[in-house]
Amino acid sequence: MSSPAASPQNAAALRVEVLEGYENLAAALEQMNQVVLELNTSQVPVLTDKLREIERKFGLVYTLFKASVYSVVKDNEARDLEERQTNRPVF
Repeated sequence: MSSPAASPQNAAALRVEVLEGYENLAAALEQMNQVVLELNTSQVPVLTDKLREIERKFGLVYTLFKASVYSVVKDNEARDLEERQTNRPVF
């Protein structure tokens, strides 16, 4: 008892089908490679410039945030010092 897949015609048809699948896969990979290559050559410099601009802005925001936090901490320290130096009772 032999299975239908074991016959030479079925094996040849299966081989052709597998080879066509590999051919389609190779074509799809080549197309993806071309798209990635195009993106790398055209989009990367633009994205890098945008990221540099964002980095500069982030640095400015971070500096302003640090200054604000420093100001709040100093105000709280001054207020605490003032409260400790008064003669009024603590509630």
